[in-house]
Amino acid sequence: WSSWMSELVPKRIRGRYFGRRTALCMLGGALTAAATGCVIDHTPSDQARGVVLASLQIVGCAAGLVTTALMLRQHDPRPERVLVELSWARILQPLRDPAPRGFLIYLASWNTAMGLAGSYFSLHMLRNLKLGFTLIALHSTALAVVRMVAAPGWGRTLDRLGARPVLLACSFGISAVPFIWLFPRQDCLWPLAIDVVVTGVLSSGHSLAMFNLPLALAPRAQRPFYLAAFSTVAGLAYSLATLAGGLLTQALPDETQWVGYTLRDLQLVFVLSGLLRLAAAFTAFGIREHAARDLGALWTV
Repeated sequence: WSSWMSELVPKRIRGRYFGRRTALCMLGGALTAAATGCVIDHTPSDQARGVVLASLQIVGCAAGLVTTALMLRQHDPRPERVLVELSWARILQPLRDPAPRGFLIYLASWNTAMGLAGSYFSLHMLRNLKLGFTLIALHSTALAVVRMVAAPGWGRTLDRLGARPVLLACSFGISAVPFIWLFPRQDCLWPLAIDVVVTGVLSSGHSLAMFNLPLALAPRAQRPFYLAAFSTVAGLAYSLATLAGGLLTQALPDETQWVGYTLRDLQLVFVLSGLLRLAAAFTAFGIREHAARDLGALWTV
């Protein structure tokens, strides 16, 4: 899909196009997340809640059929078919090519840092902060709204400066997000508002840069193989880190006292994730993108 999009959308407007597309996707996700949370919270019994969840799966499948019908109407930018021989040499070429090596190192380190705690923020809200499904859905909705508002601006910045400086700035900023989660408590939830703003703005830019950068780094003729290699490295790193995060959570004590402050087991995982994110952000300096500006150019936008 990513390779196909790179053919459909010209490079000169790729940032703006995907910025607007991301905004629309976030709007749809925000509305459905809020509605789903309210429905689940107001379902009277566990048995009825199971029926509701099953019904939502059916609605999701129906939406998938609609999008499939819409995709069938999309034209192919290259009507001619270029047959490429599948071989181990082509599959492994992206791993041997020195040009994207810095990005591969970043992918492995960043997804390790994200996967360690990425699956457990909602669990922390449910188990430790005692939030209901509605409040968790509202948090996700607010996050999506902020991402929606920020996406077009990041898209224009990507078109002007390239993906690398945006990725660098957002990576260092996102490194601080796990530390925000040390402060919310059951009787003090306002720090979650800070998380919504910081995470929403920075993750919007980061996701756009992470989509555009592989398209810029991969040579056109070999693009599907390069994108497959990038996805494989990122997916393996995230999956293994998620497993490690679960094992670490089980091994940690439920509560830890630190300078008079009580930290829950998941919060300790968040701290470790934040430190690993910071280390991974430095590896982004090794990414090489043709014609991209340096990090300081962001302050002149």
